[in-house]
Amino acid sequence: MVDLAPLPRFTVAYEEWWPTVPAAAARLLPTGVNLVVCRGSVDNTELAGPPDPLRPGLPFADHSFDVVLNRHECFDPAEVLRILRPSGVFLTQQVGSLDTDSLRDMLGLDPAGGRWDRSLARRQVESAGLEVADSGEDFSPFEFTDIAALIGYVRTIPWAVPEFDATSMRGLLRRLNSAVKRRAES
Repeated sequence: MVDLAPLPRFTVAYEEWWPTVPAAAARLLPTGVNLVVCRGSVDNTELAGPPDPLRPGLPFADHSFDVVLNRHECFDPAEVLRILRPSGVFLTQQVGSLDTDSLRDMLGLDPAGGRWDRSLARRQVESAGLEVADSGEDFSPFEFTDIAALIGYVRTIPWAVPEFDATSMRGLLRRLNSAVKRRAES
């Protein structure tokens, strides 16, 4: 974790994925960072058109923050703009929907629906009134040293491969495991 100390007196983190809330609390609360558990946004692939009054919003007052950091979390650009002070900065690191296509292909599955990438993210952010100062993109290949690592990874990100079922995919997983072993031996 990058050390951002000294943190401003009013520093808040929010988490919406329940499996990571205990780890977030254990790491953040001793540093004085307040943790808010809430749903910040619908998935970015679902953001289209004017704001929906039923869309979750962040439980913060308008213009509360000088900086909003976001890492791998869906976000509503209009909400980010709302909670940022004028001349505030929004910094985000995201994973696009193309990220798991090679994994899904390895498992014999079609690409995931709901495409989201840097160009769509940029359009969403700019259409909300935020200015994009810089952006980049990286496509790192997946590499697993054994089949247990692959299964563990897929179970850790259930949204990427919701149809994953180790029992029904047992034959495919055995073939993949054999291929990984052969590659390790060569």
